Amino acid sequence: MMDDLCPGATANVSLPIVGCSSPERVEQAAAALNIHLDQSDIDYLEEPYNAHELVGPHARPGDKPLAGTTTPPSR
Repeated sequence: MMDDLCPGATANVSLPIVGCSSPERVEQAAAALNIHLDQSDIDYLEEPYNAHELVGPHARPGDKPLAGTTTPPSR
């Protein structure tokens, strides 16, 4: 199996799996291979994403009030 995942790897080599910090995470990632989506799920996931306007201090909203406030940001 290791040759299928990493050709040329030997049993004496440790290969980290990025994003998996525990054995449970590896098991969850492997289990995800058995998820089957029906056509309506696929259609939903492939819909164009409509970006929304940024809010908060990093949005640089100009004279618009920040989210959750009624006053414009101070400059």
